[in-house]
Parts: sequence; structure tokens; C-alpha cells
Amino acid sequence: MKFFSMIMSFFVIAHAQAQLMGGFKSIAVDDAQVIKAAEFGMASMEETDDKYKDVTFTVTDASRQVVAGLNYLIVVRPTLATCEDITFKIWDHFGTYKVTEATVSAC
Repeated sequence: MKFFSMIMSFFVIAHAQAQLMGGFKSIAVDDAQVIKAAEFGMASMEETDDKYKDVTFTVTDASRQVVAGLNYLIVVRPTLATCEDITFKIWDHFGTYKVTEATVSAC
């Protein structure tokens, strides 16, 4: 019976770790790569909407996922008259960035 309990414990722990592997992990909002990816995301917003042209921003949350390169999930708050957050999902494929999602929401 003790052997069976040990085997079951092993599978429970292995399953829990497997769910965590490959997921997004929180990282510092002032990480140099986060800032670089956020700048890329804001530059892409400038291309689609003039209200983001030359706007400064603050990164309020960031996480990273290791894939074939890196995925960043970054929340930025632009300094605009209206309060809004922009959530970017940015793929960094060894220095080449691509915005895969961008969502604007009210603060």
C-alpha cells in the first residue's frame, strides 16, 4: 500500500509540474527586453492610430513564455488624456518582434 501511495504521489507531482512548464512566468517590468518589446508594441500602435504618436508609457505588468523564441505578455499604460491600458502579446523570434495580439481597455 505504501508503494502505491508513493507512485500516486509521483504522478500527482509530475502532472502539476507539467501544467506549469511552458506557461507564462512573471518578470520585472523594468527588464530591458520587456522595455524593448513594449516599445515595439507602442510603435505598432502609432502606425494604426495617431493618438499614440510620441506618447510615453509605463509598463505595469509583464510575463514571458519560452517557445520557439519568447512570447511576452505586456501591459502598458500610455500617458494620454483618457486612462487606458494596452495589453500586448509580442513574439520575439531571436530579435525579430511581431505583435500577435493587442487589446485596449479602460483603466
